[in-house]
Amino acid sequence: MVRAQLTTRAASTPPHLTVRPTPGHPQPKASTGRGDTVVPARLSTKEGTGHAMTEAICTYLVIAEDGTSHEHHHRMADTDTIDDVVRAAVGGWLEEIRVADRTLALWCDEEGAQRRRPVNPVGSRLVLLLGGRAAAYVGPIVVTGVRAANTVSLTQDQLDQLLADLQALRPRRDATAGS
Repeated sequence: MVRAQLTTRAASTPPHLTVRPTPGHPQPKASTGRGDTVVPARLSTKEGTGHAMTEAICTYLVIAEDGTSHEHHHRMADTDTIDDVVRAAVGGWLEEIRVADRTLALWCDEEGAQRRRPVNPVGSRLVLLLGGRAAAYVGPIVVTGVRAANTVSLTQDQLDQLLADLQALRPRRDATAGS
């Protein structure tokens, strides 16, 4: 698997982030110069009353180890980066999970197994359903959108489809089990 790092580029360029493979632990401002994927910092625009106002909202889905899913709409502060948001949700170093659906980006904790995080069976089945590699992924799995090689917020249609897929993947509780 590839360890990925999202870092902010120079202040002279418009605010955006890059995803790049890095060996070992990532350095906050490291630059490889190859294979960069641009990630926009501004993810949505909302109209304010009286004047237009741009607001950065990062919408993503987290599948927890217990199989529950949580939809997040993170309002980006001026000091936030997508790296910070996704890394906090994953709880460790970012590792990209490649899937066939190129409109989605999935992330997990690269060091989750070494830290003895529990297996995420529902998240692992979702990866397989989306055309990813069969594996017992550990820790939470974060799903974001991808558009034109940019990591972006999930659309409402993507969220709805993912939630429907997750519902079908969760173990069904037998109604007669308690009787």
